[in-house]
Amino acid sequence: MSRVFTPRRVAILHYCMAGVWALLLIPTLLVWKNSVLWVAFMSLYANGAAHLSAAKASRAGTGSRDVIRNLTPHPIRLYWAEREDGIDDLEPHLREVFEPEPTPARLATIELGGGIAFEMVEFGHAQNLPPNRDGVQYIVSLVVALALADRRSDLLVPYREVRNSSGTVIGCRSLAQPV
Repeated sequence: MSRVFTPRRVAILHYCMAGVWALLLIPTLLVWKNSVLWVAFMSLYANGAAHLSAAKASRAGTGSRDVIRNLTPHPIRLYWAEREDGIDDLEPHLREVFEPEPTPARLATIELGGGIAFEMVEFGHAQNLPPNRDGVQYIVSLVVALALADRRSDLLVPYREVRNSSGTVIGCRSLAQPV
């Protein structure tokens, strides 16, 4: 149920609809030739062309997207937008799971001392973060992404969290690039 509208199925639907419009061209030319032929032909052509374009657009996201690597310490579950909060089952509307890499990216910390109730900590440069590479994006913690937002455009963070019945975050509905 959660994978009814996959890009492949949407593309197949659009290819089928383009074929239907192409088949309707035959009666338009043969049977309805005394009608407003030009308008009918253009309408059929426009519908067919629109479905072919939509099919190509829906296929565009299936094979040519960037590689996304998860540099957080836990799996990132990406859900479709219709996923509701308050459900303990992890499967409904699950779009993709990004398993974590062996070593997560973190910010270096320097403890500067502190008082009884708090410590002063300086957050430094990112550790275990690969250099920027074409075609690769990295899911990192919000802290890491915000610290590097002005220097890195390849960092993504979980966005629009999905919560289970006890309020625990179990995934997200999208990924965001902090700017």
